[in-house]
Amino acid sequence: MKLSEKRILFVATQFPPNDSIGTQRVIKFIKYLKLKGWEIYVLTLEEKYYRNSSNIYQFYLPDDIHVHRRKKIEVFQAWNAIKKLFSRKPGQLKKTEPDPQKRTASDGESNTRKLTFLYELKELVSNLLQYPDQENGFFFSVFFAAFKLISQYKIPYVFVSSPPHSPVIPVTLLLTFIISWIFGILGQGVSGSSQPNICINE
Repeated sequence: MKLSEKRILFVATQFPPNDSIGTQRVIKFIKYLKLKGWEIYVLTLEEKYYRNSSNIYQFYLPDDIHVHRRKKIEVFQAWNAIKKLFSRKPGQLKKTEPDPQKRTASDGESNTRKLTFLYELKELVSNLLQYPDQENGFFFSVFFAAFKLISQYKIPYVFVSSPPHSPVIPVTLLLTFIISWIFGILGQGVSGSSQPNICINE
């Protein structure tokens, strides 16, 4: 393999100062690839998103790697604010509703159905917003930042560490539908390849 081809982009939400097991896995790959002469690029989250953070793994990182940190959309914060509007569970009544003893049976059934529908709708939206995991707010940052890095530095290899699985989706879409098309038209492929190679580590 030519030296010019030994460039790789790591896309990982778990990275120092995060001290999870997933961080350790990424660091080991980076450490030994660097010893083999690879040029390392990392796309990860800004440090402010790590609740459990320390510098225990920072010691193992090579100094001359290119780390690019990006923001993410705080999906859960927005959704928690919306949920407060529909916080009642089925069967609960508003304080402004009439005395239950003065309501007819049909009124009670109608209100219960409405509350049940809202509760189920809330649960459906909540589940969708959590797909595939809690880092789905990183989707758009990964898509656009990875595109820029791959195109600018002609990176032939992309390594996606998961779980979380959220970065896998934008990287796969990017390499399958966007990068392959652009690299093919511009003739920027590496070693005759029309697109970078992707490795997903789970």
